[in-house]
Amino acid sequence: MREYLLVSHGELAYGFKSMLNIIYGESDKLHYFNAYTEDDNEESLSERIQSHIDKLDDNSELIILSDLLGGSVNTEAMNFLTNRNVHVVAGVNAILVLMLLTASEEEDTATLIERVVKDSKEGIVYCNETIEEDTHGLDNF
Repeated sequence: MREYLLVSHGELAYGFKSMLNIIYGESDKLHYFNAYTEDDNEESLSERIQSHIDKLDDNSELIILSDLLGGSVNTEAMNFLTNRNVHVVAGVNAILVLMLLTASEEEDTATLIERVVKDSKEGIVYCNETIEEDTHGLDNF
């Protein structure tokens, strides 16, 4: 089984979780930790991640989804890559998370992540160009 952990600076992780609850529905596979907020508890982000990993069974995998490659949150998450069942993806977007949540458990996790990272980039679109292309296409009629 796969679990997903959104981690971010500020409350972005909570925002993603909230949005995904609306679009996808509640999921017990999707968790989040905000970092550097007023609501931070006594545990550090690393301690919270470790606690989450400790609760996984031996057959589970954890995909940590961080907000910013090279940021402090991502750097802390990457410290857990020594665990064989942990994967870290930086630069999370909504399409990426939705694709992961709806993927088959049968697909190899590393292969899945590589595919979803590639495919989710296509969901980032400069809409002005899309409108301009559509408008120019109409000139031919």
